[in-house]
Formats: sequence, C-alpha cells, structure tokens
Amino acid sequence: MNELSSGTEAELLGFVEKGLLCSSEKLCLLFGQCEPASCDYMLGLWQVGHFDDVCQVGAGWSGKRITSPDDVDPVLYRKIDGSYFSWDIWGSARMRDMQVAGKVQACLLYRYQPWIEAFRRVSDDIAMGLLWRNSMSVSSFFWMRRVSDEGSACESTAVPGCRTSVKLSVVTSG
Repeated sequence: MNELSSGTEAELLGFVEKGLLCSSEKLCLLFGQCEPASCDYMLGLWQVGHFDDVCQVGAGWSGKRITSPDDVDPVLYRKIDGSYFSWDIWGSARMRDMQVAGKVQACLLYRYQPWIEAFRRVSDDIAMGLLWRNSMSVSSFFWMRRVSDEGSACESTAVPGCRTSVKLSVVTSG
C-alpha cells in the first residue's frame, strides 16, 4: 500500500481540527488519495464530525461504536453526563470488506437502511467516511476520531456530496 502523502494528511487533519467545511469535489479527490481502512482498524469508539453539509444524520450525532464486524452501533448520541446511547431507529449495522472506487476497504452496511459507508484511513486515529445512500445521487463525507475512553457506557434506546457513481462489490475470502 502507498502511504498517504503528508500534504493530504495535513489538509484533512486541518479540516478536522478547525471544523472547516470543504467542497464535494475536493473531498472526492482527498478520499481517493487516502488508504483503505481495514475492519480491524475501525474497531472502537469513534467521535464523528462533518467535512460537508450535504446529508448530515442530525443534530447531536456524536459517534459510532464498532465492537466487532457484526456488532456496530452506527449512530450514537451523547447525554449531558458524557455517556453515549445508541439511536436504534435506523437499526444496527455490520462491517464488511468491500470494493469501492477501485479499493477494498472496511464498509459499514446498515441492516434496515439502503446506506453504505466506506472508510479510508487518514492517520492512526482519524478516518474519513463516505456515506452512500442508494436513493440519492449525492453522497456525504464525514470524519471520525478514535475516542480512547471506552469507559463510557453505551445504552440502547428507541428514540455524510460527491456526484459520482460508486461501484460496490463484496469481497469474500476463499
């Protein structure tokens, strides 16, 4: 695998640190320059933010928890006390290796929604995500920062555009 250029990494980290928005065209280019993220890399608790304002999940979307490839809380919110809770309306998800834009990477597949998220690695603790909605021609980009504090309990309750075609294919191991 090629290493992410220091210029691309610095540019993406600058957007994350400063909370700046970026054009879809630029985000498509930067996404293509990032290395694919593996399912193992994606394990953990992640804080989420947006590079663009195309398709945000909703006010207060705080993160994701990926416990294993088959145990993913794709939409977490935070309580006032800092603990996380899973927003179950959109259901759970699972991680699988899939080919997106010519590269095999970890992808999140929602169980009850026609959405797929593809992940690229920016640094050891920052990932870039592409949310592709089957019903929309516009995709949304977002960033994720690994949260080191796994001590926050996660409760369950019943309470991210690039105008390109994305070819998806499931990769199976023989």
